[in-house]
Parts: sequence; structure tokens; C-alpha cells
Amino acid sequence: MQTILSRLVSKILTALVMVGAVTLLSNTAFAQELTGMDPEFARQPVAESVRLIDFERAEVRRGFLPGTFILVVSGTKPYLNMQVTLSPLVYVRQPEYWGIEVIGSLPGIGLPALAPYTVSLPLDSIRGSIGIEVIGANQTQLITLPPKADPDWIDQR
Repeated sequence: MQTILSRLVSKILTALVMVGAVTLLSNTAFAQELTGMDPEFARQPVAESVRLIDFERAEVRRGFLPGTFILVVSGTKPYLNMQVTLSPLVYVRQPEYWGIEVIGSLPGIGLPALAPYTVSLPLDSIRGSIGIEVIGANQTQLITLPPKADPDWIDQR
């Protein structure tokens, strides 16, 4: 129940940030309790050039070392010069599914042309007790990860 609540709170905070409702976080006790963020940091203005973007595929692959995994996300970005990154959410304690946002940022004027992207993120210290949740603009995807010591796990390809 607690992890479902933390996922819900996480999604609510993401939605509030997307519409610019940062005033809710101006209450320092509220900000610290919900996000684990430093209250001063939580009060800072929200960036205008960063947005959640869509993804088409998200998969977890084995890393180079035993017991390590890499998240690989791909899709189409709406601007040719958009930089796409994977950004893990911040939690006070380990959730069931660790949220990872697919974020697009523009370094300047956007060049409106569709372009494919593929980004990756090692999951060494970013995993929930069950798995991860990839969060895009219009969809989320839950991916269950194997126990850390499961040598028989097979890639999802």
C-alpha cells in the first residue's frame, strides 16, 4: 500500500511540475516529506526547456558484468536538436517500481523535424523492489527485474 501511494504521489508531483504548479512545494515540510529534496531546491523555478517526451520501446538488457542491467529506451523526438535523457525520480525509500522519466530538452531554438533516438541508463542502483517504471509523456511501462542474483534471466528481446 505504501509503495502504491509513493507512485501516486510521484505521478501527482510530475503532473504539477508539468503545469508549473510549484507553489505547492513552497511548504518546506511538504516538499521534504514527499520528495526527499532539499526544501531550497524544491522552491527553485521549473525549467521551461525540458519536457517529458513519448517513447516507443523500453527494454532491459543484461549489462557487461553478471547481475547488472541496462535500460534502453527508443522513440522519435519532435525536434532534430533535442537532447533526450533518462532521469530517475528521487525517493526517500525504495519503491516497488523505480520511476525513470524520458526527458527531452532543447539547447536553443528547436529545429522541427522528427528524428529517432535511443538512450540508455545502467540500473545498478536504480531499481525498485520489483522493477522499474519508464515514464513518458503519454504512457508508462512497468518492467519487472529479476532478483539481483538470477543468472538464468533472459533478455526481453
